[in-house]
Amino acid sequence: MPKIIKVKCNGPNHCVNEVDLEQVVDGGNVNAFRIITPLQKVDLLDRYVLDCKHCAAGKVVLLREAIEKYL
Repeated sequence: MPKIIKVKCNGPNHCVNEVDLEQVVDGGNVNAFRIITPLQKVDLLDRYVLDCKHCAAGKVVLLREAIEKYL
């Protein structure tokens, strides 16, 4: 069952996007950033950046802490 959360983009309109966390974590069409330290789990990336589904200017940013909260 998909886990869908609503996240606002950082564009001028702050559009609300529905994001499927399982698709993001499994490697959907996202830009991902990782900072690796020796004691850190490597399962999740530090930050996922998706394009806004409603406007061209905004990005939806998901941090590791937010994803862990819902998974």
